[in-house]
Amino acid sequence: MEKKKYYISGMLYLVLLLGMGACREAAEVPDRDRPPLEGITALPLLPADANTGEIRADPSVEYQVMENFGASDCWTVQMVGQWPEEKKEQMARWLFSMDTLDSGQPAGIGLSAWRFNIGAGSAEQGEASQIGDPLRRATCFMSADGSYDWNKQPGQQWFLRTAHEHGVPTLIGFSNSPPVHFTRNGLAHGDSKEKSNLSHDQSEAFAAFLATVAEGLKRETGIELDYISPVNEPQWDWTDGGQEGCHMTNLQVRDVTRFLDSELEKRPALETRILLAEAGEWDYLFEKGEVNGDQIDYFFGGERNPLHLTTRMEYAISAHSYYTTHPHVTLVQTRQQAWNKASEYPGLRLWSTEYCPLGNADLQQLGWSGWRKDLGMDVALHMGRILHHDLVDARVSAWQWWLGISSYDYPDGLIYVNGNEEDGTFTDSRIMWTLGNYSRFIRPGARRIRAESEWKELLVTAFIDRERATFTVVMLNTSKEELPAHVQLPGLEGLVFKPYISSDAVGHKLAPLEEISSDQKFEIPARSAITFVARIP
Repeated sequence: MEKKKYYISGMLYLVLLLGMGACREAAEVPDRDRPPLEGITALPLLPADANTGEIRADPSVEYQVMENFGASDCWTVQMVGQWPEEKKEQMARWLFSMDTLDSGQPAGIGLSAWRFNIGAGSAEQGEASQIGDPLRRATCFMSADGSYDWNKQPGQQWFLRTAHEHGVPTLIGFSNSPPVHFTRNGLAHGDSKEKSNLSHDQSEAFAAFLATVAEGLKRETGIELDYISPVNEPQWDWTDGGQEGCHMTNLQVRDVTRFLDSELEKRPALETRILLAEAGEWDYLFEKGEVNGDQIDYFFGGERNPLHLTTRMEYAISAHSYYTTHPHVTLVQTRQQAWNKASEYPGLRLWSTEYCPLGNADLQQLGWSGWRKDLGMDVALHMGRILHHDLVDARVSAWQWWLGISSYDYPDGLIYVNGNEEDGTFTDSRIMWTLGNYSRFIRPGARRIRAESEWKELLVTAFIDRERATFTVVMLNTSKEELPAHVQLPGLEGLVFKPYISSDAVGHKLAPLEEISSDQKFEIPARSAITFVARIP
């Protein structure tokens, strides 16, 4: 994302699900005896004749196959990865673990992707890098003389190894800027003289660097990156020194990709593939011209562009879920347009590879007077709405949050820390646990199926995983009221669901609730995310 500017359009607080008939408005739930939200261990059940909003999931209508849910290691991981073992191990468990505690509580959210930032060398430059925040500077494996030091980025390498040990299936190396040795101004960000900061004659050297990093990491750690993402938001100019970043035209991205493909082919021991293009907005994939936009056509347009001759380029394209989240019609239609364009190329998959809230529109939608970190459900629900529409309207097969760990007073982290390079304190957030309602239970290979809700405040997605014989429904109640609901599952009647809830209630961090039959009517707590998991025949 364009971290240098924290501004972005927001989105409507209430979202409208497309589908069967008109959506219901939330109504007052009749008073009755029921356990309080704080500490509930079971969903309140309703009588068989209770008036409810219907939730319909139809396994006969299938959509995309899910590949991963993830987050990145920018920038705080380089610090906390050098903290005492017990502290960083707990943070890693929260992010990566699929274990279950004796209480039935998940030990972690089971991210299935982890993004490793391949630094450009601004950290070695210090203040001369012109990047004011030391944490946003990154070290580079390569020195000015062309030699490599594989002891660099030790904190990030620790989390990369630990993600691998936890079985995270997708590891991505991504670059915000070419090494400073290859940039036009000798810095890891742009200036006002010329938009592109990659020296005109260094595209091949940059590609060789990326391939060498993948090769070196595998040799030194035994870990192979599944993907290299060579560019990040190439549409922005990156001139203010807020972080490492590099503007590139589509032509430059094409050249880097072709050279990277050749370099990877020279290293047959690597199976690493290339992932494009980390567009700063969804609409750069299907409009805004060939210089920086129309990227689906540009990179997958057959003979019009020779990239179709590469052997290592993944048949997928990625964008970031910023700047297109408000108003609601833009949120929906922009993603639908991206999917419609991708559909012109059979089999082409869409990934959303970054999101966190930004800017005045998001601030207004959150109802806040100013930015701050958030440990509760405000941002968790806001994130859930974006994730929902990315899944349903853009049909993304991968979705990745921005910062896995943050040290900022800003809602951009799954985990928040306070400290220095040696030690500090840390805490989890409901953003993390709500993302876990998806990442923990929707594993690679699960297929999204048709799901609709009569409640417009209730966002529902459903998935079937035939390999693991599981059926999963995620419900996000954005309302301040409880919603009475009933699930209809044609062809899968009588399933027994195990619910897991995340909410502001004490202990509701993917907290397991008592099993419930899919035939029963129940009440969904206000401002909550609940995942229902069932075994299928």
